Amino acid sequence: MENSSTLKEISSILEVHYPFINVEKKFLTVAKDVIGGITIDWRNDKSKNWVSNSLKYKKIVKESIYKAFKKAELIKKMSNRNLNYYLKKFFIQEYATHPFVDIYGTKTNKGDAYDCVVSEIFNLNNGIGKVMYLGDSENDNPAFRKADISIGINSDDRLKPHLSCKYNLSYQQLPNFLSKLSQNNFEFKESIFC
Repeated sequence: MENSSTLKEISSILEVHYPFINVEKKFLTVAKDVIGGITIDWRNDKSKNWVSNSLKYKKIVKESIYKAFKKAELIKKMSNRNLNYYLKKFFIQEYATHPFVDIYGTKTNKGDAYDCVVSEIFNLNNGIGKVMYLGDSENDNPAFRKADISIGINSDDRLKPHLSCKYNLSYQQLPNFLSKLSQNNFEFKESIFC
């Protein structure tokens, strides 16, 4: 709960001081008012040069984390800590070519989530079938490496993520691919890509 409060404060600082940055709050489904993470997105930067500006924005994010914790320290009369102490309290996902930073209240790994979901599916279906995983960013790589069939989706032509997948599709190709997959009884064949 403490991390959720701090994530709310970080969001507030970014929204007030940097209105050109989009902040998306990721609420936990078990408690709709508890924030599990936030995505900080600077695609609206007028310079359009995301990669060169990424250091500037990552610095803004880290400063906002620091400010949020400093505010909490003043309220709770806690001892003074440095920025690295606060950064260790969160899992910060940075991307090589994406104009985003994700901050989570705890370490997240889509490979672990993949294992959990796949074990449930296999229990329900008696272990029949292969698993296909679709994703569009570097945080999908742990799940890509575990999937039988891994498909990277290029959701934005301006982004060049480093994906560990076997196949790639553009976002525009996705509806046609899914339609063909459905027509093929959800049996994957490479010919579906043609």
